[in-house]
Amino acid sequence: MKTHGSVLLRNALIVLVVYALSLGWGYIRLPWAAIKSLGDYQFIAKAPAVSLPESDVNVSRTQRWYLDLALAQSPTPVVPRVHVSVQWNALLCARVRSGLYAGPLAAEDKDSLYVCLFGVWIPIYTFDHVMA
Repeated sequence: MKTHGSVLLRNALIVLVVYALSLGWGYIRLPWAAIKSLGDYQFIAKAPAVSLPESDVNVSRTQRWYLDLALAQSPTPVVPRVHVSVQWNALLCARVRSGLYAGPLAAEDKDSLYVCLFGVWIPIYTFDHVMA
């Protein structure tokens, strides 16, 4: 017969394992979450393709792989032009700079601190947010 303490321990271990797996998924999705948190994200969502030049991306290979899946990219420069850079990442907390240029009157640059809760990145502080 299981005791109340063993059931609690088992449930706690299950939650811990699920949380650890979600941190891995969150790590992969971090740059995409930063792009989606932009106030002008609708320019990206409505565009048939975007530019995401190598020179404007500073992420891991795994994160770049996910961005390549998430964003339809043009082989030639188009607007909107997206940039993203993971400044640092401590698994639970990360600082990411992201932004886009969608024309002379539509540009945004955002430098934010994010916290990961079960694979979902939540922006908690914005260091710099410039919009045109």
